[in-house]
Amino acid sequence: MKWSQELRAWQKVLVSFIEGGAANLGEVIRADDHVDRLNRVVIGLLHDLMREDPDFITLAVHCFSSSRHLERIVDLTEDISVEVIYLVERDIVRHQHGEFATSRDAQAIE
Repeated sequence: MKWSQELRAWQKVLVSFIEGGAANLGEVIRADDHVDRLNRVVIGLLHDLMREDPDFITLAVHCFSSSRHLERIVDLTEDISVEVIYLVERDIVRHQHGEFATSRDAQAIE
C-alpha cells in the first residue's frame, strides 16, 4: 500500500495553508478518490481472509479499522484543501473533483 503517499498529501495541505498558496492542492483532492478505491480493495481482501480463516478475524478487524481511519484522514485532508483553496484564491471547488482537476491541470500547463 502507498499510504505514505496519501499522508504526504496531508503535509501538502498544511504547508499550503501556512505559506498561503494553493498550488498542488488539486493533487491532494484527486488523492481522495484513489484512497477510497484502496480502502474498498483492502476491505474486500479482509472480508475474504476472515471467511477463509476465522483465526484471522481479530487481526482483520484491526486492519479494517486502520484502513477506515486512514481513509477518513484523507477525506478530512480533502475537506481542508477545499477550504484552503477558498481562503487563498476565493475559488469554490467543493464537489467538483473532475472539473477542478482538469481546470487546475490546464492552468499549470499555461
